[in-house]
Amino acid sequence: MRERSTSNILYWMVIFTLVITAKGCGTTQGTAPIKDYSPAPDISTSSDKTQKKSVGKKQSTSKKINASGESIKAAQYRVKAGDTLYSISIQFGVDHKELAQFNGIDDTNVIHVGQILKIPKTAAKAKVEPKPDVRSQDPPPLASSGLGTWRWPVNGSLKYRYMERVSERGKGVGIEVNKETAVFAAAPGKVVYSGSGLRGYGKLLIIKHNESFLSVYAHNSQLLSSEGQFIAQGQQIAIIGAENQSSVLHFEVRRKGKPVDPLKYLPKR
Repeated sequence: MRERSTSNILYWMVIFTLVITAKGCGTTQGTAPIKDYSPAPDISTSSDKTQKKSVGKKQSTSKKINASGESIKAAQYRVKAGDTLYSISIQFGVDHKELAQFNGIDDTNVIHVGQILKIPKTAAKAKVEPKPDVRSQDPPPLASSGLGTWRWPVNGSLKYRYMERVSERGKGVGIEVNKETAVFAAAPGKVVYSGSGLRGYGKLLIIKHNESFLSVYAHNSQLLSSEGQFIAQGQQIAIIGAENQSSVLHFEVRRKGKPVDPLKYLPKR
């Protein structure tokens, strides 16, 4: 009896194990979620891409335009006390007549403090190009301008030549004196600026000789001529070389607003 009871127990244990195993094999297991992080496919057409590139290019190369639809090609300058049209033209290297015409100014002797002037700029000026060897260029004869022969503005030795310096000094020559010395007008004309408002020039005189030529006398110790005064060639206009002040007169010749080599005009020494 005991052996039969044990056999029945083993029999039912086997049956139970088989049933449980069959259920486990029939269960459906869920799959782990997988996210696709790859970029979405580009479905834009070639024409769409071309259009996008052209739009970006137009935005990066856009230019400012004025009310009439024309490109703005001018800088601006606010007139300060002591400025004249001639000193501003010297500062920006433009002809005073061009500056006046560009701003609709009829009288070149009249500008006002606070007035906004447009400074003309051409595309050629904006480009960085190597400077020509201006010392090798022959200037127009002075006789045709009615000026005749110029004279040296001061007795002294040549400290530096035209285009030897990078700053304002490169626009003229430097004449050094060893003591307080008189400065004379290199040619006859009218004083169109007398003051010290032009940066880098110290006490400065500008003489207009005709519609094309100006002469510039900078770093004076004392100015003896006033604006509007007519000056004869050889007339004293300033003093250079005072104690504790510059002993080098910076002298420029400007033709239509542009600096030219003064040594092409001054008598040879």
